[in-house]
Amino acid sequence: MQTGVRRATCFLDRLFAKKFVLPALLIVFLVLGTIASLQPGLTVDDATEQFTFRKITGATKSLFLGHADEFRQLQSYGDRYYGIGFDLFSCPFQAVFQPYFTRTLGVDGETALLLGMHSAVFFLFAISVIAFYRCARFFIRERTIAVIAAAVYATYPYLFGHAMINVRDSPFMSLYLVCTYLSLRLVRRHPDGKMASYRADFVALACATAALASIRLPGLMILVQYAFTFWLADYSRSHDGNWKIFQWPNIVVFFAVLIPLVVLVFPALWINPIGEVFAGLKFVGWYYQPGCTLTWGECMPAYAAPRYLLGWFVVKAPLIIFIGIAFVPLALKRLWRDRFQRIAYLTFLFASIYVVVVIVALRAHLYDETRQLLFIYPLLFLIAVIALYVLSLRVALIAVILSLALFLWDQVRLHPYQYVYFNEFARFLDVDRLFETDYWGTSSREHAKSLAENLRAGECLYADPFFLYRPFLGSQACVEPLENITQIPSEGLTVAITCSPNRIKVPGSCQSLSAVTRTLPLSNRTMNLSVAYRCSR
Repeated sequence: MQTGVRRATCFLDRLFAKKFVLPALLIVFLVLGTIASLQPGLTVDDATEQFTFRKITGATKSLFLGHADEFRQLQSYGDRYYGIGFDLFSCPFQAVFQPYFTRTLGVDGETALLLGMHSAVFFLFAISVIAFYRCARFFIRERTIAVIAAAVYATYPYLFGHAMINVRDSPFMSLYLVCTYLSLRLVRRHPDGKMASYRADFVALACATAALASIRLPGLMILVQYAFTFWLADYSRSHDGNWKIFQWPNIVVFFAVLIPLVVLVFPALWINPIGEVFAGLKFVGWYYQPGCTLTWGECMPAYAAPRYLLGWFVVKAPLIIFIGIAFVPLALKRLWRDRFQRIAYLTFLFASIYVVVVIVALRAHLYDETRQLLFIYPLLFLIAVIALYVLSLRVALIAVILSLALFLWDQVRLHPYQYVYFNEFARFLDVDRLFETDYWGTSSREHAKSLAENLRAGECLYADPFFLYRPFLGSQACVEPLENITQIPSEGLTVAITCSPNRIKVPGSCQSLSAVTRTLPLSNRTMNLSVAYRCSR
């Protein structure tokens, strides 16, 4: 059996070694994923992100034109500490897809512009798949296992679903992984202190770090991770002499590139960069979020607590992560002799732990499950897959193949709402009554299309949330917020609800009209993403 596995792996290794195979697979993934990302509806964040981008760029443009008043007003804008790096990156994607959506979907130009952002999110996710593969190859000799492991990461429905709709947390996750890879590559490319392209590597790392911070200012926390990685590298090569990564020329080059780029994409920092950086970190880390997040049936306050984080992790992380983590001590023991692998693996462990410890200690704000900590999941995948590989090549191969098969099955059953994924254990629970379902509102686009065919002539639809249905029902359709219902007219009315339809008490006079549902494989639990009722007196 072991010989057969080796032969099959060697054959596929030779296939993947051909230069065109892996790029072709990535292009196919990118094309299919981009198409998928254009199919869900909108989220609340889409319009908010676009408005903030226009607010910041408008104030900056006015400053350059000599009108400082609008720029000074920016200092009182609540979301001024949001960077515009991703928005600048997404502009070409929006320009490309806006005419297509306007023409084919019959939506207005603004809605088409918002949907176009999703393709940019997925593009960055595809870039992170490359970074994941390269990180895996630091440990895994067989290309086949590394490719399948990267495919498991790429098709994990929870992250794939975020990459279709989440315009802030998913890009942050992608760039965090890219930065982690670049920092480790720097250590590996210069094991003996040769300076041939060393400065260029520091410049590349600084640019990537600035891009990360341009999405969310707390991205600068990765500097602590860099310090840990480079300290390990310096400590383990201390016998080589005086050469170290932590030298003043290296530090100066890195920050000489990083600081101007970060300030550039945060116009709110221009007046007082140092003071505003700390104010921005405080603002984003403790961003006010009213209400609570439903977790295991309890409405938990919007801040990091061990029970909150553990409650979400055990229902969102897949089985392969839990199994792999169980073998981390063994992996550390076997990897310890290899200097670089020791540094890289300890970096993954440190990066996946220290942020959680810090935000719990500081009671930072978290809400809508673990989406603000999305960047930890790729690190956990790497930790788990590498541990399984160190345990046994055959065990690792079986684990990644089974996970890939189940993830693909999940993808088919959930499409285009992969975001609603729950793991192999949690899918048997009544998840939409136990957990927050905020982003299930992306189903309102599909639901609106089906309702348009069922509405009576002249009938008005009462929707919740109104702004998620309105763009997809046509300019002539009557759509009102649910709270505008004062009484049910004699001819009746139609009500549409998404995000949390199972948690709204519906009068007995209302009969079910339509619903958008999904069911995960192996489970008989139906998740109601959106429902509509026809109500009468």
